[in-house]
Amino acid sequence: MNDKLMRKVSDDHLRHENQAGSEDYKGFDTRQIKIWKQVLVTIITVYPLILLTDIALSFLLPMEKLWPEVALLCTVSIVATVLVIFVMPCVNSVFGRWMMK
Repeated sequence: MNDKLMRKVSDDHLRHENQAGSEDYKGFDTRQIKIWKQVLVTIITVYPLILLTDIALSFLLPMEKLWPEVALLCTVSIVATVLVIFVMPCVNSVFGRWMMK
């Protein structure tokens, strides 16, 4: 009984690993998306986020007095969080069909 259960769990795990490698956030098959489209959408979304984050942080923190590594860590942390939670769902709904063409 225990051996059958372990084989089933192992098979399910392998099946999940094989499927997970080709899908992204919303289940798009990333193998079908052209790389230049991914790069373009990434630049369009990340560049403004970096600019806005730097402007916002310059008002909130004395960025010139911080070590450059700490300032960069603050910027990257905020950009990554905002990108994953708020921006990517919008980007996928706006550019999803175009990226799949």
